[in-house]
Amino acid sequence: MERTKKSFILYLTIAGVAALVISWWLIFFARQGEVLIERLGASGVNLSLEEMDAVRDATHESLRMFAFEGGFLALLTVGGLLLLIRAQRREVEMHRRQRDFLSGVTHELRSPIASARLQVESLRMGRVPKDKQERYLVRTLADLDRLSRTVDQLLKAARASSGRVQLSLQPL
Repeated sequence: MERTKKSFILYLTIAGVAALVISWWLIFFARQGEVLIERLGASGVNLSLEEMDAVRDATHESLRMFAFEGGFLALLTVGGLLLLIRAQRREVEMHRRQRDFLSGVTHELRSPIASARLQVESLRMGRVPKDKQERYLVRTLADLDRLSRTVDQLLKAARASSGRVQLSLQPL
């Protein structure tokens, strides 16, 4: 979770720097035509109105090209941001499911253990009348069977998630 947060912050930082660079280049290209005309005039080159318009048109063409490229980059950045947000939400949901699963498994493991322990301790201390001892033993075995089934299910789930499940197909 912490890694995802750091990735998110890094991504936003990079996106912010990219936005600043794109803004700077847009301003640069927007002013470039006039700057070129001023520099040529300052160096003693006199341009006709048609030549000035040609310089302005050339710089506006560069500006237009860069604006489209910058827009495309901005779309990619927003798309990447949306993918990152979706991945972060999925990770949060996965962590919640894992926490809920572990909570449920803990309950499923502790309940039969506690029940079996109570029954065995009662039998060991002699608190159970002779006529009820068999019933206590049957309940204890049932709790241990339940515990065994839970552990088997956990092991099957672990094998399934690791990709080590072996399926044996049989004709119907």
